[in-house]
Amino acid sequence: MTNLIATENTTSSVVLSWGPSPAAVYSLALANVSNGAIISNTTFTATGYSTVVSNLLAGVEYQFTIYSGNSYSIDYSQGATVVFANVFCLGATLNNAVWPSNTPAGSSGSGICIVGTAGQPYALCSQSVGQGVWGTFTGSCSSCASNTYQDQTGQPQCKSCPANSGSPPGSNSSSQCACLTGYTLVNATCQGRVPLISSYGSWRNQHPLIYLV
Repeated sequence: MTNLIATENTTSSVVLSWGPSPAAVYSLALANVSNGAIISNTTFTATGYSTVVSNLLAGVEYQFTIYSGNSYSIDYSQGATVVFANVFCLGATLNNAVWPSNTPAGSSGSGICIVGTAGQPYALCSQSVGQGVWGTFTGSCSSCASNTYQDQTGQPQCKSCPANSGSPPGSNSSSQCACLTGYTLVNATCQGRVPLISSYGSWRNQHPLIYLV
């Protein structure tokens, strides 16, 4: 038996796979790495040189050893061992992004930017004292600049305010885009004011007043 590999299946189970072996029956020894305690020693049959081990606890580092034969007649010369850290990062909101839950330690994940921000952030789930911790951030969710906004999550860029309007930094709604000085909202668009004084002056020049004496 060669090349025993453990791959994460769920937060409470793992898939064990190994190289070709002529055995019809196998024995699995399961141990807790931190204290060396043997958790179980079971016999099973396998198809395709793989099996699923269930009922694992998150935050525990396990040692799996598979041998040819049953637990009463183990062929130790055919054994293979692998260590698997069943550690995951939980969901969290960090650096203006929402990070996914149940991400295995050693894996990277992509964050979802919250409203009012935009970007494409990534982070690594690392193991620390039996727990998964998000860190090693690359990319970021930056607050939307002035005159822009973002009303949706997980967006790479902010949206521009409509013409002749502006918004404060970090805006998360188009309603925060207000008309600039000198413009007024007409039919949902910011339009320039009508120069009434200039129009009146032009009319007076064309129509001089006549005084009666």
